[in-house]
Amino acid sequence: MVEVVGASSGDLTLTGTTPAIPPVWVMPQGAPITLRNKMWLDYQNDVKVSDDQLAAAAGALETVRAALDATQALVLAELHTRGCTDRDHGLRTGPWLAREAHLPVPAARARVKVAAVLVTWFPEVLQALTAGHISWEHAAVIARAANVRIAAQLAELQSHLLDAADATVFERWRLEVIGLADQLDPDGGHDPNLSLINI
Repeated sequence: MVEVVGASSGDLTLTGTTPAIPPVWVMPQGAPITLRNKMWLDYQNDVKVSDDQLAAAAGALETVRAALDATQALVLAELHTRGCTDRDHGLRTGPWLAREAHLPVPAARARVKVAAVLVTWFPEVLQALTAGHISWEHAAVIARAANVRIAAQLAELQSHLLDAADATVFERWRLEVIGLADQLDPDGGHDPNLSLINI
């Protein structure tokens, strides 16, 4: 489990709670990325970060990333539902995100589609992502498998899909999800281009 601690100065420290891991580094909030990178390298050279601390930091950051992904999914889904980017900026949510975040349009559209499907059909998957039990890649596999014909059926199996994700490696699990989607679909194999959401 990872705890994110905000100091009174506005700094951010990542620490592990089980087992207790000493803070690896404190990042000054608002510092330019070039300065942050330099300070991180200087910190390693001065303090001699151990292998265990470095590994703990990498794991902690992935857990925080998953929680941020889940929060972004909620925000993007709400933006899509409201249609405010189209109304206020003349862009659908995907292209708007691409412009704001300097992303390729296809990648931004895909993220918004996954977010909308997760919020609409897969609350348990979203909760697992928030807790860091799965990655965004896991959530995206499930959302993309849920075409318009089988979304409701797949949603009923989300607990099973999460248990399976915890029991095997990602690539094998991904193929099992696609295979399950194929079995559930009465009109043919899984088609990743058959979208539930028009972004």
